[in-house]
Amino acid sequence: MEKIVFKDDWKCVFAKNGLASIDDFFSFAGGKIINRNSKRNVTVFELEDGGEKHRFFMKRFHDPHFKDMLAVFKNFGKIWSQGHGEWGNAEKLFASGIPTYEPVCYGDQMAGPFERRSIFITKELGGECLTDYVAGNWDGLCREDKNMLLRAMAQLAADAHGKKLSFPDLYVWHYWVLKAEPEFQLGKIDLHMTKHNAKISDQIRDLGAIHYSMIDNYFAESDKEFLFDEYFRISGRNKNKIYKKVLARSKKVSSRRRKPSY
Repeated sequence: MEKIVFKDDWKCVFAKNGLASIDDFFSFAGGKIINRNSKRNVTVFELEDGGEKHRFFMKRFHDPHFKDMLAVFKNFGKIWSQGHGEWGNAEKLFASGIPTYEPVCYGDQMAGPFERRSIFITKELGGECLTDYVAGNWDGLCREDKNMLLRAMAQLAADAHGKKLSFPDLYVWHYWVLKAEPEFQLGKIDLHMTKHNAKISDQIRDLGAIHYSMIDNYFAESDKEFLFDEYFRISGRNKNKIYKKVLARSKKVSSRRRKPSY
């Protein structure tokens, strides 16, 4: 069984460019693959409509692990593909007031309850990845602006947790700077790992990811302390009961992964 869903009037734009079926999207060789593993790839590409160019990101999932299909079912209580699940995650974030990619399309091929292939397409966000912003601007920011950025990072995490959402991969490189003036507005990219009805253990994992990814090249210990003090202030949680577990999680991730750089 095959299904493709488009948001707004994007169906016509894609059809004009020869993209109407799952086979069309999987055989599409335009654009550039920017990320790939054995079960998916991410392609950035442009389409033209009436002289205007639009830039998109497309995830193509194939031959999924059972654990990935199970994670979607646990989140939504329905048998959905991974592409459909990412669409649902984006809608959930928007409904919760957390900015993310603008979803344009999802589609899937199912063999009974099992996913064979699926796609998820989003329109490019304005702004830049937080790691790019930090690498280019951190040293030139005054203390007040640095604190404002750290507070915005804490706010996004606290807002998500207040809605019982969890982002286990909430690394600095998965924050997105939508705007920097007059104040920072941040969004969240990479929706695949989003969890609904998050437990405190899920949220500790999120916070551990933030701590691990705040590298010493830019973030002093005082910066990390400020961010987490703001998180606990905003969320109203008791830092003494949680923070040691956050640090332990950060240390565990550090022992498993390469030291990040940006």
